[in-house]
Amino acid sequence: MTDIAPKTDRTESSAEPATGTRAAIFEAAYDEFAEKGRSGASMRAIARRAGCTQSLVHHHFGSKNDLWEAASRDIAKLWFKLSSDFLDDPEPDAAAVREILQTLWAFWQTNPRALRMGTWLLLEGALDEELEAHHQGHDRILSAFRRAQQTGAVRSDIPVDVIVLAVYSAITQACLVTMKASSFQIGFESTPEEIINSLCRLVQPSNEPRAKAAR
Repeated sequence: MTDIAPKTDRTESSAEPATGTRAAIFEAAYDEFAEKGRSGASMRAIARRAGCTQSLVHHHFGSKNDLWEAASRDIAKLWFKLSSDFLDDPEPDAAAVREILQTLWAFWQTNPRALRMGTWLLLEGALDEELEAHHQGHDRILSAFRRAQQTGAVRSDIPVDVIVLAVYSAITQACLVTMKASSFQIGFESTPEEIINSLCRLVQPSNEPRAKAAR
């Protein structure tokens, strides 16, 4: 995940070395941020991990907050690319809901550093520059699940924000404790497929009549 533009518009004398340096810095930043969070990370440590000078890190990415924001944008860009079919579906059905839960599980399982950064974000809070993007992304997810409620693919007796919170929290927490993203690791009797199946049953309407929740 290195599709990040440098902070400067200057033309580099050698494009390939510059691109390689930015990629190395970005990978090092992911490691540093995932391990220590935004507050605990340092540009000096990122430079050391990347094998370059600290001034070169500042040259390509500006400040530590700029680099954190770039990494956060990159994570969001990848997630929304993978989930765009569901998020843009005007009438998501039950199969689409299952697919988005599977996509969410696969995304966090294959991106442990992004999962750790997301956890640090919850602990430390978003930068002012990030808030609007986070709100827009959250609203987009809520809107998709509301449409799924309207098609009957998602139960309507529970507010949509509670449904999103429940499935998101369940999947992220399960991924955290079953992978190297956390030193605290436990096992589950259920397989990932069984967990997804159970979550689908939780969010889908049952045959029993329920009072609709106000949204």
